[in-house]
Amino acid sequence: METTPTPPAATPDERGCFVVIGGSYVAYAIHGGPAYLTRTIRDADGSITLRPVGAPYACLDVAADAGRWRAEREAYAATAEYECARCGTPLALVGSAWVSIDYTTTAGGLSYCPPDPDAARTRDHRPRKRLPR
Repeated sequence: METTPTPPAATPDERGCFVVIGGSYVAYAIHGGPAYLTRTIRDADGSITLRPVGAPYACLDVAADAGRWRAEREAYAATAEYECARCGTPLALVGSAWVSIDYTTTAGGLSYCPPDPDAARTRDHRPRKRLPR
């Protein structure tokens, strides 16, 4: 299992650059250090928690581009009409195979289930019509 390094916490008097991406991601860098891409999680008390996504980036521009790419892929995956009945992965029929259209997860572009390429036993996705969200 890959672990994501925890970004350093900013002290109240530190300033940095922040880029909000599609309301679900934030890329930031503090004092010229490495840039981080985080996913926003809304907590029950109304606060927002930033959870790191992937490894640190060399600069803020690259982290922001990665965040835009992820947001676009998630929006595309949300348009899927079908999902796997076993793993819930959004699916599209490509040629004669059902493949994942969520390229931001381990399953991205794979035609087997479960969406873990390291799984000892895999099967084909079992498509079903997605329920309205």
